[in-house]
Amino acid sequence: MKIKLLLISLFILFYQLGISHPGGHGHQDAHSTYSQDNIRTWHFADESIAAKGYFMSSKNGKVVIETEESIKRLSINQLSKVDQHYLQQKSQYIQALNSTTNTLSSQKIISTWNPKGVFFFLLYGLLGLVLSFGAYKTFTQSPKVAYKNPLAFSLFGAALFSMAACTEIEVVNDNVIVTSDPAIIAQAFAAQTNVSTRSDSDYFYVESNGIPDHEMMAGITTWIDQVPTQHDYTGASAWQIPLKTQYATKVLTIEDHFHRGAIAIAVNGIPIFNPYNASNAISQQIGELDQYGGHAGRGDDYHYHVAPLHLETAANLPIAYALDGYPVYGSTEPDGSAMNPLDSYHGHEHSDGTYHYHGTVDFPYMIAAMRGVVTMNGYAPEDEITPQPVGASFRNPLRGITNINDNLLINSCDSLGTNGYILRYTLNGLAGDVEYSWDNNNLHTFIFHDTDGQTVTEQHQK
Repeated sequence: MKIKLLLISLFILFYQLGISHPGGHGHQDAHSTYSQDNIRTWHFADESIAAKGYFMSSKNGKVVIETEESIKRLSINQLSKVDQHYLQQKSQYIQALNSTTNTLSSQKIISTWNPKGVFFFLLYGLLGLVLSFGAYKTFTQSPKVAYKNPLAFSLFGAALFSMAACTEIEVVNDNVIVTSDPAIIAQAFAAQTNVSTRSDSDYFYVESNGIPDHEMMAGITTWIDQVPTQHDYTGASAWQIPLKTQYATKVLTIEDHFHRGAIAIAVNGIPIFNPYNASNAISQQIGELDQYGGHAGRGDDYHYHVAPLHLETAANLPIAYALDGYPVYGSTEPDGSAMNPLDSYHGHEHSDGTYHYHGTVDFPYMIAAMRGVVTMNGYAPEDEITPQPVGASFRNPLRGITNINDNLLINSCDSLGTNGYILRYTLNGLAGDVEYSWDNNNLHTFIFHDTDGQTVTEQHQK
């Protein structure tokens, strides 16, 4: 009987150890969402569709994909750079998984116990000895004698109390949430005259009118007939950079997500969108962008689709901040040294353990996948990071000027005082322009001088 009671108490102990240690409390593996792939659309380097299906394996330069109809084997070096980044990340994860225990963290895979884990393991071991001793001393005596043994009751009671308390403690290995210093972030925006910043305990806010201090639209050969107008990115509509950053456990690539809205904010207050446009084409590769990598979107809002490398300075400050809170640097490291090799997210950890992205002249230009935790709204791939300002179209329906068969070139977009612009273009060798301005009530007047000599005037309230 004594032995049975002792075994029961030990069973209770080790059951408690299981639910109070990392991985207990019924939590799933931190990487479970990553290991259970969704159906993925795979693309060749020219962005044509290669396959649609599940990742199975990759070896010897080949990737095996299970589609609804068959098993496909594709050469990795023929796939798009985003898919190659995805496979690199997948390979790193599988290698790490094969070389570690089941102890995982939200940032990275842990192959050894950290000091916190060792401390709690020893603590629970000590509590186990106390529990076993208290149970033995209490239950091996007759009730008449047991109540006279206060030491046994005290030890047993303390052990039970500790067990109950431990069920409320979750030990997380390296689940690091880094809080950024808003004063450090502010340095990157300080030189910009059209930008103001502020912060609270959760976010760093960037305010601007959405117009950069450089020429816009010149050189564009594929145009959706939109023009840059001011946007009130102030107050509740300011851009928000989270001050508390944490590595994401699910890989969200730019190919499969973020086809609406911005993924970052440049230090000049201009939002940066996914390299893929709403039609799933890469804007830079089809002539949609000007020499600074920007154009006017469907809300007549100017934004970039590539890294704003023109914002690099000798001080080696960030050129942008991603909406997951991590900075984006240019072609050099923060200390001015040459850029280190990039990971599959298009960034890497800094020497102090923090993370940052890098802008490059080649695809994916800035971010291949979102490294940090973000809140999403909508359905992939037409989902977006939230919160962020809404730039809804105020010209509906839009007056069409061009079509895809036209031979187009936007020559310039010059300011007309402080509240207007004239955008000049040539279409099939003929000149045309759009002259537009706005008043203090945001009533916009558009005067279209078409290539056939016709003039049309419209007014739209923003």
